[in-house]
Amino acid sequence: MPKLIAINIIEKIIHDLTDRRGLQGEWYNIDEDIQKEIIETWQNIASDEIIKSQNIKINRDEQLKELKIWKEQKIEQAVKAIENVFDEEWDKLGK
Repeated sequence: MPKLIAINIIEKIIHDLTDRRGLQGEWYNIDEDIQKEIIETWQNIASDEIIKSQNIKINRDEQLKELKIWKEQKIEQAVKAIENVFDEEWDKLGK
């Protein structure tokens, strides 16, 4: 999927590039095999960046899940500590 998105992005960039008077002639003066090489390189760059951005989101989501678990554990520990103090005080009153 990232590769298809990258191809679409680069096609739009090439269209924009070749739609400009001064650049249009320059682009078409580049040998076709070099144009293909440039396009493939740009597609790879775009695809790699898309994948990186997806990985960052996945990592952030994982970190948020871990933080939520940590928070729940800390709350549970605090509740147990309060219950222990309460039980100790209750026992003192009973003696």
